[in-house]
Amino acid sequence: MIGEQAFAHNLGRAIRAVRAIREITAVNLAGELEITQGYLSQIEHGKRNLSLPVLYKICDALAVSMSDLIHLAEHYDRKDIVQSLREINL
Repeated sequence: MIGEQAFAHNLGRAIRAVRAIREITAVNLAGELEITQGYLSQIEHGKRNLSLPVLYKICDALAVSMSDLIHLAEHYDRKDIVQSLREINL
């Protein structure tokens, strides 16, 4: 199990990776989520903790399940991110 800070950082990295694969800009994702681009940037850099409703909206906008995104975050440092993304069919 990873610590809270490391998990927040890895969750942000996973969000950013999925967003890049889906070719969604930060501006467009923030607009769809009705949050500021600055807030999204803080999330993607692990500087803000997410509420479940915001995480749910992010997953919905990125067309990825919450469990898959959390799996990516939990294993981000232990596996090649490309392999992890392939495992969840992204």
